Amino acid sequence: MPTEDQNLETVRELLPELLDEKSPLKPLQLLGRGAYSVVCSVIDKASGNLLAVKKIANWLQDSMEAQRTIREIKLLKHFQGCPQIVQLEQVFTTSNYEGGPENLMVVTEKLDQDLDSLIKQRQLNDVERRWILLNVIAGVQQLHSANVIHRDLRPKNILLKNDRVVIADLGMGRCCARKTSHLRSMSLLKFVSCTPYCAPEGLLQSVSYDSSVDVWSIGCILAEMLCGKAFFRQEQTPPIDQLSYVMSFCDITNVDMNSFDLYPGNLEILENNLEKLRTGVVPKRSVRDMLPSATPEELEILEKIFVLDPKRRITAEQLLALPYFKQFAYSKVVCPMFTYEDPDMWKHQKSEIMEHMHREITV
Repeated sequence: MPTEDQNLETVRELLPELLDEKSPLKPLQLLGRGAYSVVCSVIDKASGNLLAVKKIANWLQDSMEAQRTIREIKLLKHFQGCPQIVQLEQVFTTSNYEGGPENLMVVTEKLDQDLDSLIKQRQLNDVERRWILLNVIAGVQQLHSANVIHRDLRPKNILLKNDRVVIADLGMGRCCARKTSHLRSMSLLKFVSCTPYCAPEGLLQSVSYDSSVDVWSIGCILAEMLCGKAFFRQEQTPPIDQLSYVMSFCDITNVDMNSFDLYPGNLEILENNLEKLRTGVVPKRSVRDMLPSATPEELEILEKIFVLDPKRRITAEQLLALPYFKQFAYSKVVCPMFTYEDPDMWKHQKSEIMEHMHREITV
C-alpha cells in the first residue's frame, strides 16, 4: 500500500494544474482512477471545505464519453439543492500546456465513503439499513419526479457521511417518465455492466424500459445490506443465463407480455423460463429463506420490488409511503422536469458536436 507521501506525489503527477499557487484547490489524496479520469480529494483554499475533484483528461477526444460527461454535469446542475443527490461545486477546464488538449475538472462535495465499502466492513443493523434505504429511495423519487432514471444504482454509487446519504454517478441518467413513456435504447446492458443490479427486462435486453429498473436496483441494494454481498451475483454467468436464477425469486403472477419490448428470440427465452417455473421444472426460490436476518417489513419491501412484470412493480413514491419508514421525518421533494436531450451523433459533424458540448460546459 502506498504511503501518504507517495499518494500525494501521485496526485501531483496526475493533477499538476492544482499545484499552481493561484489554484483555488489544494490536492490531498488519490481516491480512484479510471480509463478516462482520476479522482482525488482537495481542500478549497478559500472556505477550507473538503471536496472531491474528477479530472477528465482530453475530455473532448471521445465524443461518446464527452456526451456522457455533459449529461452528468447537466443533471448535477439540475439537482442542485436536492438533499439526496450529490452536490456539484464547480466545473472548469484546464490545459497542461499551451495549445495542449483541454482537461475538464468536475468538483463535487466530498463524502466519507460509499455503501459498498461500508457493507464490506461490517453488518448493518436494522436502523442503519432503514435510514440508508429511506434516503436512497428518496433520491430515486427525486430523480423520477424530474423525468430522470439513474440506470446504474448500486452500493458503489451511494455515498455516505455521518447522517447524509446521497446518490452519485449520474452519467448513465436519462430522461424518462414512467407514467407517460418508456426510454427507448438499444439495450440497458449496452451501458450498464453490473448485472447483479439489473432488472429482468435489462437482462432480456429489452429495447425499452422505464423507471422501474431503478426500483429493482433498490431491492438489490437492500438485499445486499442484509447478506453482505451482491444478492444476484453469479460469477462468469452470461446475463441471459442469470435470468433463470433471478426469475426464480420473482413474483411471476399476472405477467403481461406486453410489458416487455423484446426481440423474438429473447421473448421466447422469457416464455420458456416462465413455463419452467410454473410447471416446477425450475424450483421457485424464496427471499425469506435466503435472507434470514431480514425483518418482516424488509421482506415485504423485497417482495413488492422483485416482481417480474415491471408495470406491477412498486414505485419509489409508493415505497416512501410504507409504514417501515414512519419513525423518520421526511418530506417528499418534487424536482423540476429535466428536459436536456443529447445531440444526435448521426446528424451532425464531430466538430459541431464538440462545439455544442464545450458550450454546454460554460452555461
